[in-house]
Amino acid sequence: MSLARPPSEARSSSDHLTAVRSLAVSVFNERSDPDYLNELGEWADILGIADPVLRDFHRHGLILSHRHQALESTADKLFSTAELRAFARREGELDPMVLHAGGGSRVSPTGLLTGLLSSAFLHVYSLRLPRDETTFVRTVLEGFEELHRAARGERVRAYLIFGIGGVKLADERQVSTPWGVMRPAPPTSLERSIRVGFQPVTRCLLAESRLVTVKFDRAESPQETFDSSEIAADSLYLLLPLACSLASSDTTEPAAPLVTWSTVLLPFQGATGYGIPFLPSRWRPEIDVTSQISEIEEWSRIVESSHARSVDVAARRLVSAIAHRIDRGDALIDAVIVWENIVGTSTETTFRVTAALAKALQPDRTKRRSFRKTLGRVYTVRSSVVHGAAVDPAKIDDAASKAIDVALRILAFSYKRGRAWLSLDSTTRADALLLEDP
Repeated sequence: MSLARPPSEARSSSDHLTAVRSLAVSVFNERSDPDYLNELGEWADILGIADPVLRDFHRHGLILSHRHQALESTADKLFSTAELRAFARREGELDPMVLHAGGGSRVSPTGLLTGLLSSAFLHVYSLRLPRDETTFVRTVLEGFEELHRAARGERVRAYLIFGIGGVKLADERQVSTPWGVMRPAPPTSLERSIRVGFQPVTRCLLAESRLVTVKFDRAESPQETFDSSEIAADSLYLLLPLACSLASSDTTEPAAPLVTWSTVLLPFQGATGYGIPFLPSRWRPEIDVTSQISEIEEWSRIVESSHARSVDVAARRLVSAIAHRIDRGDALIDAVIVWENIVGTSTETTFRVTAALAKALQPDRTKRRSFRKTLGRVYTVRSSVVHGAAVDPAKIDDAASKAIDVALRILAFSYKRGRAWLSLDSTTRADALLLEDP
């Protein structure tokens, strides 16, 4: 029994691909017109976005519908087929909502086709693909195939796109992590030398491919439900900066990339919204991590495979001490909390914590006593700060630097021991270290 399409359906499919290809070529070539580019810039200015990369991201996704007369007729042609008829206009009915775990918007047939083109431009921009006609048309056609999958009720290939600040990469280099691929952000048309508030400027883009459920609903108030894990990115926010910090050769200023904004990019819908996390952070120049790419990739794998919920506090507080805390006393407190989350105990806290740290980090037995005393002095400064005593700022700064260095080292030691070790409670880890053979 043959499963081949009837000749009429095959011709129809070919005609539709030709129509999409022709429209894509026309739209791509129209962007070479300086007037078109100027109008895009004007629309981007209206958005009022401070981050130059996020602003350019949106500018690249804008389609000036009034400049493309073929949009409406092509949409009518495409959505008259049996497979895509669900997206066509219906007399007396609302246009369908395009819904996924991250939200949704109501889209007309012309808007859906416009989204196909917009998404292709954003894919080219975000993934640093070649900005040529061939690449763009291929991306549009791939998105059109994903639209057919969505119409059949299948999950579609989407991207989670994240702006990354605090680090930078040389052009054409990239870092592959379990949470996506980080690339340098494209050069921007608007550069700002001063950050807005405490928000770091985006220097890299990270893209992670996901299979996402998309539903289309014409109801006035759709009641669809989704699996939030399809777009969840908790590990990225927590573990990427940790992995980069552990990979840093400079423990005085380790790298700690921060997410500056995020969006979900469907293959047939331009980015309709974005989230900006609250990021109080201390000012410091972006750290070039190009020379540390292999180390970051290795530590990303180690952290992803070994991380346990019991050390969430340590991971979060380390990044806070490095990248967020403006006050060095706060950084000191955060870093010592890392110590306690890893080897803290409920009795004889200072001695047992510092002794366990010395045992783990100083292999030379003759030097452990001196090292433990150094850690004890850091603890003393931290206690003075916590209890409101007057402490020389220079002593606080020195103690904070030492505390962060030790926090990095004990986390590196612990993650290399694996998930079973990190899953233990802190007292058990401390006892195990203290009772181990020298």
